[in-house]
Amino acid sequence: MHVKFNFDFIVSFFSFKQCYTYLHPECKQFGIPSSEPDHVLYELLFSRIDDKMKVLYPYFNAVDLKSRQYELKTAPPELIEQLSTFNEFKDFLRKYKLGLSYIERVFYWQMDTDDDEYLRIIVSAYDEVFQLSADIDQTVIMIKAMTDQERKTLLRERFFYHCKHNWIEPLTDEDFKGYEKSEDYGDENEEEGEEIEQDGEEFEEDGEEYEQVGEEYEQENDN
Repeated sequence: MHVKFNFDFIVSFFSFKQCYTYLHPECKQFGIPSSEPDHVLYELLFSRIDDKMKVLYPYFNAVDLKSRQYELKTAPPELIEQLSTFNEFKDFLRKYKLGLSYIERVFYWQMDTDDDEYLRIIVSAYDEVFQLSADIDQTVIMIKAMTDQERKTLLRERFFYHCKHNWIEPLTDEDFKGYEKSEDYGDENEEEGEEIEQDGEEFEEDGEEYEQVGEEYEQENDN
């Protein structure tokens, strides 16, 4: 018997295991919680924000995939729930290098919001995970007072600094991206840019992976 997965939504980002578990929830294995602060942050936001798209978009957009958000929107909630741990999400974006500059870009996207409730949850999560001892109300007020461009370019380390010092110092150019650029940062972005340019070819290969599902399933049954 030849078995093949047929979905009415796009699954190019989801791994074989994630798709198989969606069809066979009895096989679900619970992921191990992370200990890395940025991974803990992701998992905390996933548990606290009901609209999972708001959680995922900054992490998705940070690898220049904003134009493919519809692929997340069309996925069923049961499949999205499988991305509750950072390790599962990392597998979801397995084609991309998620380095330090990626985490910085995620932060830019998180700050770029007009949703006060969402912003408060984001700030509170950063405060809790990174132990910033921040005044949450004051921090939200300061971010809302920034221009769109400032929110999109606020450096994360400078955000940490101002939170720890209760925003008593005025913002300056050094608080925003573009004031300082290291050679390492530039090189990393160039490498990631080359990787992102290969997006189309890489996800064509994913199609071949799902065409082989029937054969893999047959082998499992034979065993």
